[in-house]
Amino acid sequence: MEKTVIALTFAFFTFVYHYAWAAPEFGDVDLFDMERGKPIWSINNSQAIQKETLQWISSISCFYRGDLSELNFKEGEYCLRIPTYPIRVENDMMNVVIQDVYLYLGDNHAPILLLFDVNWPKRYAVQFRTDVRPFIKELGIWAIVKSKIYSNKWNKDPFTIWKATPHDSLHI
Repeated sequence: MEKTVIALTFAFFTFVYHYAWAAPEFGDVDLFDMERGKPIWSINNSQAIQKETLQWISSISCFYRGDLSELNFKEGEYCLRIPTYPIRVENDMMNVVIQDVYLYLGDNHAPILLLFDVNWPKRYAVQFRTDVRPFIKELGIWAIVKSKIYSNKWNKDPFTIWKATPHDSLHI
């Protein structure tokens, strides 16, 4: 009986250890309607989503050039919240470890990444060179957000600015 209890206890802790380290949960990816202030869509996070997020981070081109206070994060904008493992971002602009990435979509600016430093409350608003449209379509949220990606306020397709080569000095 004692051997059975010890074996079951060992098996339980082995399972918990394996699950906790080999297959941790990222948390769901949520699309927030900023006007409503709540999520309107959710999907399980996956390795494919994490890979896409790393592509965005590896194509960071600069800090957001506008005034963040001028961005209207309340009316008619969407935000895709992607929980991540800690990621080191090292380039000419920053050398930080971030966790959690927010993709802001609005009709008066190109898509912006908001990166949260593990040393809360530091955060960075950055522009990047990756076209997010294929990813958004693959997620199935294109119909929801497309009106915020294209707008009469844009004189040209906002994604043309991301047809650049990868940032050579970025290390992940």
